[in-house]
Amino acid sequence: MSEQLHSAARNGDIAALQGAVGAGADLNAKDKLSRTPLHLAAWSGQTDFVKQLLALGCPVSSAAADDMNALHFAVQKGHAETARYILNAGLHVDCRTRKGMTPLMLAAGQGHTEAVSLLLKRKANPAATNKRGQSVLDLCKPEVRPLIEEALQQRAEQQPQQQQQPGAGAGKKRERPGQRKRKAAGEDEGEEGGV
Repeated sequence: MSEQLHSAARNGDIAALQGAVGAGADLNAKDKLSRTPLHLAAWSGQTDFVKQLLALGCPVSSAAADDMNALHFAVQKGHAETARYILNAGLHVDCRTRKGMTPLMLAAGQGHTEAVSLLLKRKANPAATNKRGQSVLDLCKPEVRPLIEEALQQRAEQQPQQQQQPGAGAGKKRERPGQRKRKAAGEDEGEEGGV
């Protein structure tokens, strides 16, 4: 039954979904890669199917084996409308995969302009870095680079300028946008989990 539901999700087959619901199918059933019907519908851009699953109570934050969730799947394939609905359902715009990838990193890495614009409008962090230390700017395709650069510039302008008194902060290194402070061994990174 779950294999049929996963296929229906990829194809956006609402009638098959309704039949599965009537038969008592587990709407959060996972395939061998721990992907749920919600993940596959998001990956395929099946917005109406995503809406139906969420209305039926499927958890928006459910994660696959690599901690990718429905938002990651949608933006990686450039499905901005689907991503918009998932964000409206409450998923955090800067949620991360196991490798520390944010939805913005995935969308920018594929050059999906509409998805990048949506995420930036929803306040995605353009200065985020993944666990390898790569920034959104490092990962982005040329077609979205101006959007990321503009967002980084706006972020830099909005951050309050620190007024230092003489001698205060001497010897401290300033952090640039996109650069992350190194943590001491054992110190919590404080990153969002892939929920």
